[in-house]
Amino acid sequence: MANLWHFVVAQYYAAPWQAQTMAHQFFNSMDRDGNGSVDYSEFKNFLVSEGFEYYAGRNLFSKLDGDRNRGLDFWEIMTLYYILKCGRPFCFRCDNFLWDAYCVYNECRGGPCYFCSNCYQCHLQEHTFFVQVCCLYNCAHYC
Repeated sequence: MANLWHFVVAQYYAAPWQAQTMAHQFFNSMDRDGNGSVDYSEFKNFLVSEGFEYYAGRNLFSKLDGDRNRGLDFWEIMTLYYILKCGRPFCFRCDNFLWDAYCVYNECRGGPCYFCSNCYQCHLQEHTFFVQVCCLYNCAHYC
């Protein structure tokens, strides 16, 4: 998440003041008790209420919590915002956010499975037919 965090900070500072104001409004909408940090309960309640259950049931909170203080600060929430707006998935095997190019296997356990390049290589060894139905997606096409 560190690379993504740095990207988000750069995007914030490059944004006009109106977008920066909206970013703070987004953070404040999650920080229900106004203590300057979003705890897991606030995080999960917000995601479920906004229709992002896919992200609420994952270990995303702990991955976003870079300083491991059990609360998400403004920059960690801005990283979440990027993830939500981008709509990119997580790797089926290692559960990492798919920041770079990734592969999709549509015949996997009843729905699509997404793989980072490392896990894709492992999955290839297990299922030789995987290459025939795999599509490569690049971040530039979706974000």
